[in-house]
Amino acid sequence: MTRHSLASLVSPVFLRLVLAVTFFWAGLGKVVATSDYSGDDAATLKRWNITSSGSPTTPAPTNAPTPPTTPTTPTTPTDPPADGASAGEPAPAEPATDSIRAPRLYHIALMIERMARTSPPPPATIDSTPTPPTPELRRTIPAFAADGRTPVVLAWSAAICEIAAGVCCFIGLLTRLAALSLAGVMATAIWLTQIGPAYASGSAMFGFLPRHETFDTAAWQPLLWQVSLLGASLALLFAGPGLISLDRLFFHRPHSATRPATSAGTPA
Repeated sequence: MTRHSLASLVSPVFLRLVLAVTFFWAGLGKVVATSDYSGDDAATLKRWNITSSGSPTTPAPTNAPTPPTTPTTPTTPTDPPADGASAGEPAPAEPATDSIRAPRLYHIALMIERMARTSPPPPATIDSTPTPPTPELRRTIPAFAADGRTPVVLAWSAAICEIAAGVCCFIGLLTRLAALSLAGVMATAIWLTQIGPAYASGSAMFGFLPRHETFDTAAWQPLLWQVSLLGASLALLFAGPGLISLDRLFFHRPHSATRPATSAGTPA
């Protein structure tokens, strides 16, 4: 085995392990870890029939004795009770702000729903100036992505894809298909979180890059990390599973015929 063939068989193994750990951890975190959603986000989740997975419950009554109450002299009300309430009834309490605790993957669903429901900019006429593009005016993904529970399906699909592809990369089974799916997930993530918002803002650098300071490491880190994972997934897609993999065990076909030996003076 030559040095070149050894490198081509061993290098994909390291790519597989890095991608497997990274995406399995990321996908599992989307499903297991939870976040609090409130306001419009909570209303959208309720519209999708998503209930809280960790809402507080009403404490049970205790058996402690109730202290005696001191009788008071009833007073005659001077004004009729408001809203038809009878005398002596407490005023209704204002409803508390609803909050939902649900898996983190619903951040993706909410992001898809917002980016798909924005309206395109109105066309400019001859006697009017074009409307400056704003995030509320540019749609960056197709409108059908916000229909019904489609954002929820897409978010769950991304999380399950990361978990399943991470396992496949770790054991080296269907490696190229797993790498292709991870490349698609990362390309979508780059568009949803970086290039899409930059394009929608109308102030992107070169028309698609977020406008950050050139050497602001913290600002550029998410995009560079996503591009690195996209490049690693594409490299694994073209390199194959490598030497230690189930793909090589099940699907590798050794050469049945060897190259005939050449004698001296006989052309190969």
